[in-house]
Amino acid sequence: MNSVRRLSQDLSGEMTSYVKGLLNSPMNRDKIVIAIEGADDRDFYERYLSRNKVVFGIMNGHKWTTTVLQNLNPYFKERLAAINDADFSHLDGIEPEYENLFVSDCHDWEMTVISAQRTNDIALSYNVTANNAAKLHDDIISKIRNYSYVRWANEQNEDTDKKIAFKANTHEFSNLSIKDCVDKLNSCQKETQRHIDPDFVLEFESNRRDAEWEQLHNGHDYFRMLHTEIQHLKGIKDQPKKSDIISGYIELYPKGEFVATKLARSLSNWFAPRDIFN
Repeated sequence: MNSVRRLSQDLSGEMTSYVKGLLNSPMNRDKIVIAIEGADDRDFYERYLSRNKVVFGIMNGHKWTTTVLQNLNPYFKERLAAINDADFSHLDGIEPEYENLFVSDCHDWEMTVISAQRTNDIALSYNVTANNAAKLHDDIISKIRNYSYVRWANEQNEDTDKKIAFKANTHEFSNLSIKDCVDKLNSCQKETQRHIDPDFVLEFESNRRDAEWEQLHNGHDYFRMLHTEIQHLKGIKDQPKKSDIISGYIELYPKGEFVATKLARSLSNWFAPRDIFN
């Protein structure tokens, strides 16, 4: 079983020691160690990467992957890599800092598996009508568009203490204008210094209106909306569970599609000739 590190403090030394321990463990003598952002990422990637050949180090956030690579690459580079969600890096033209730091093809792994057809199939499995199921994907993409642009604009602020925090209730921002999204988000910040200028976001969006949906949207936002929409279309309150929808969705994502991603090809090339796939 892969180890999960529970940290009371996010310290560079602790994360580095944790991954170094995985690399030095006799149980992992012949294994590759891949640092990932969180437990959800492990649950996804271990479907495709062999547990007999790969052990995952859970970093409790993306910023620790680069720290670990910086500290350990001089000693373990041939057995070490990291996978991050791309977030907005593809849209911003930002390349990974290290050659053994890899990113998802789309905004995150969730957006990588999402497609109109799979959303249609999931909706049908919950007895959504064929007409509603067929248009559900496009509806979600449209409804969270402005919310996603606020997320992207927010990332342009290099001062992390001033970035706004985002609520989990994505459906509360469904179909809102950019200004209304910003006003609503600004009003619910617990720390007063966290604020974003609506005029900045409007100008930001006007210069980037053609962003691909796979890169623009956060997968968690998409799945929250999918959950809400299916509940609404079925006219029920308690079922289905969001976790069940995500699990069902991943079951529809075949290994062949993952192996064809740029991420998988890059991992395969980095660790060649070792075959790290299930």
